[in-house]
Amino acid sequence: MMGSCIYLSLRLMNKSKTYRFLLVIVVVFSLTVLGVARAAYRPLDFSNTASFLVSPGTTLYGLARTLNETHLQIPSWLFLLLARVTSYQGPILAGEYAVHSELNSLELLMLLRKGVTIQRAVTFVEGWTFSQWRAHLSEQQHIGQDSAVLTGQEVMQRVGHAGSVTQTSPEGWFFPDTYFYSAGDSDLEILRRAHRAMLRQLQAAGVQHHEDTQLDRYEVLILASMVEKESGHSSDRNKIAAVFLNRLRQGMRLQSDPTVIYGMGDKFDGNLVRADLIGDTAHNTYVRKGLPPTPICMPGKSSIDSVMNPAQVDFLYFVARGDGSSEFSMTLKAHNRAVRRYQINN
Repeated sequence: MMGSCIYLSLRLMNKSKTYRFLLVIVVVFSLTVLGVARAAYRPLDFSNTASFLVSPGTTLYGLARTLNETHLQIPSWLFLLLARVTSYQGPILAGEYAVHSELNSLELLMLLRKGVTIQRAVTFVEGWTFSQWRAHLSEQQHIGQDSAVLTGQEVMQRVGHAGSVTQTSPEGWFFPDTYFYSAGDSDLEILRRAHRAMLRQLQAAGVQHHEDTQLDRYEVLILASMVEKESGHSSDRNKIAAVFLNRLRQGMRLQSDPTVIYGMGDKFDGNLVRADLIGDTAHNTYVRKGLPPTPICMPGKSSIDSVMNPAQVDFLYFVARGDGSSEFSMTLKAHNRAVRRYQINN
């Protein structure tokens, strides 16, 4: 009988220890959950910055380490625990994110998983050359400069250009427009999108199917670049295109100043003189018949359209009036009068 009482007492004591142990576990677990919850909603320190950059290839540990340097207000292991617990929401996505001083760890993780990054813009002006595009891209601090060590031909390969071996010059092949990007994007990706945009513009203009101009796609691009550089007023573009096409049909030299300037490259000092007009370069349309071998800039949509839809006129000459517009003539005699009026006498 006494043995039974001792056994019962021991069982009760063991149960009591078990209950106390379980109670301790519950308390510890509750405190841990409470601590994690409090940590999850504690604001991070983004008071001195409006954006946060996550580089491509960043791991959770790398992210926690970066945050821990200036922004993290909780232990790194707690942030990692939160990230692991919420990992079902998806991976962390690279990019630049807008942040604010009240942002907490859970909100930051949600933001990084949604991938709603800050969108920046880079604009390329109609009539810029490829060298101007490259210089402009190099000035953008948030764009990866992957094309800097590449030649123009290598850039064309990287952007997927499918032209012939005689059309590997990058000049003319990129459409001037505004392109949006996220911090860390490659300049090659922007150029790739601009190249595809130019191909779409050429297709939309009917270059592949239009027979009136008797020009192939690359020749249309070359002539459009000349129209772009020659036209100060959009209303003149169709007539300028008509002049060039009329001269091509009659076997006349195109005699375009911008082609001479392009062919001179760095030698051009801003002042075009007679010696420059007779200096032989591949792009000098004063001494060589036909179109130059490559475009001389990046033409816009209206210049491309003007080549495909030139004005139905018999003009063979034009001269700048000095206000951006041009004076058009059918004969050399009339053209010379216009030159004296608008160029020599002014």
